[in-house]
Amino acid sequence: MIVIATNNSGKLSEYRSILSEFGQQIMSLKEAGIISQPDEAGKTLEDNAVIKARAAYVLLGKPVVSDDSGLFVRALGGYPGIYSARWGENDTERISRILDEMKDNRDRYAEFRAVICYIDTLGREHLFDGSVSGEITTSPKGENGFGYDPIFLHNGLTLAEMTDAEKNKISHRARALEEFKNFLTKA
Repeated sequence: MIVIATNNSGKLSEYRSILSEFGQQIMSLKEAGIISQPDEAGKTLEDNAVIKARAAYVLLGKPVVSDDSGLFVRALGGYPGIYSARWGENDTERISRILDEMKDNRDRYAEFRAVICYIDTLGREHLFDGSVSGEITTSPKGENGFGYDPIFLHNGLTLAEMTDAEKNKISHRARALEEFKNFLTKA
């Protein structure tokens, strides 16, 4: 069993899909009977991933995986970055804010980045990262995904226009999880 230190259903679904080949039971914190919402006071994605993993590991004493991810928009000086989840009250507000701040900007380059922290049975921490580059659209497109997926364009489609299988091959989280899977295979 691997506990994912999240209660975000979108993230949990991606983890389950990408890690399914290992035959491990993937559980959210809530499913494991844990209520943990540590203050993500880190200055980097790495810091926040470790903070969440350590908090869950202390409560569980079992292997745990956490991640922190963000959308880094070049024209906005890298924002929202580590503040991506707090850039508004909900996905609609966050997307609107990005589009409003980008409306007159020709530089649409952005990256999604993810850092995964895995704490093993012995309490050792392992970090894995992934990123995907793209552009910010001028309006939301697509019905799939979550978060900023409807405005993040990669190879002609927003992440929200891709099927789960397509997204899970190229996303920032998929790339970080690929590193994690390689680690598990060699362990």
